[in-house]
Amino acid sequence: MKKIFKIILIILVTILLIFKIGKWTGILQNFSITSSSNEPTLNVGDWVFGTNLIKPKRFDFILYEPTENEIANGTWTHRLCGIENDTILIKNGVLFVNGTNVDQNLKLKHSYKTSFNKLNEIKEKIEINEYNYYPINKDSIIIQLTEKEAKKFAVVNRFYKMEIDNEIQKIYKKEWNEDNFGPLIIPKDYFFVLGDNRNYSMDSRFLGLVPTKNLKGKLILK
Repeated sequence: MKKIFKIILIILVTILLIFKIGKWTGILQNFSITSSSNEPTLNVGDWVFGTNLIKPKRFDFILYEPTENEIANGTWTHRLCGIENDTILIKNGVLFVNGTNVDQNLKLKHSYKTSFNKLNEIKEKIEINEYNYYPINKDSIIIQLTEKEAKKFAVVNRFYKMEIDNEIQKIYKKEWNEDNFGPLIIPKDYFFVLGDNRNYSMDSRFLGLVPTKNLKGKLILK
């Protein structure tokens, strides 16, 4: 019995050391998702793994340190949507990279306008967290849904931001917003990231381009 206990203890200690060394070196990184910015692909509470041994490609989820400011610190994860010399354009909420609509191949969440009654109907069928909707008047709300969910509940009114976003204008010196952004050519030694929950994500639109030196790895397991 003591021998079995020792073997189990050795195995557990070995696993712990592997994770500690892996996290310290970046070879094997692991953490729990705490933000809804990448829903529906990555959900709050998901346990994910990453590594710095594999070079990420466009549209992989990457691990990175955002540019320094008062709201961004630590290691973040978003989808890599633009690398050096890429032209980024978001038009009416749709992402184009080098002139190609890339959103058509991704499962994303977007903003839709609907009624409180419809919200109650949706909440009876699927789980909707409070951070995924907000009221705009006494009768209507804005809710974040996938295209499939919107079709299922006959929610047809996509909601687009029309006004200039002050934070985006401050960073890029352009009269853009989260749904109409660019064209922007990504300069050398920088990359551009977006969250899959497009209207509920603090990403390169609001935090600026990320230096390539801040790249920490890519996600390999969810």
